[in-house]
Amino acid sequence: MRISRGLKIVIISIAICGVIALLIWTFLEGRKELAMEQERERPIKAPLRVSIVHGESVITLDAATQKVSGINTAALAPSTSEARRQAYSAVVVPDAAVVWLDGKAWVYVQKGPERFVRKELSSDRPSASGWIVKKNFLPGDRVVVQGAQLLLSEEFRSQIRIGEE
Repeated sequence: MRISRGLKIVIISIAICGVIALLIWTFLEGRKELAMEQERERPIKAPLRVSIVHGESVITLDAATQKVSGINTAALAPSTSEARRQAYSAVVVPDAAVVWLDGKAWVYVQKGPERFVRKELSSDRPSASGWIVKKNFLPGDRVVVQGAQLLLSEEFRSQIRIGEE
């Protein structure tokens, strides 16, 4: 069976277009993967300041750094359980807000638009949605529920001294 010259040209043109489309797709996928790799390796901007105020570590982050770092807060709600009725002013601290250091539970409370303070959490009263606490926290306090581990890391990174043993 003979293929006419015109049909050969059409088949070759389609094959060339397919190869070009495959090359373009491969190039674009490679660039997308490179961009994702660069995003993963991009260092997170360090806090503007870590200081000690009245014995509490205070981390000051600007709004842009909070957004880039994925730091989110949520307001504490009063406990509605039977334990709430027994414990005046109890609030429920969500599990997502708790970070652990040296066997103790800690929570970062937002004290201003750019200020976060780490407070110890009494972890002896677990509930289905977190921890029931009645000291150090008030209803309406905004606690970090996403990014708390990042704040803890940044707080202690500022204490690292290079060259000391």
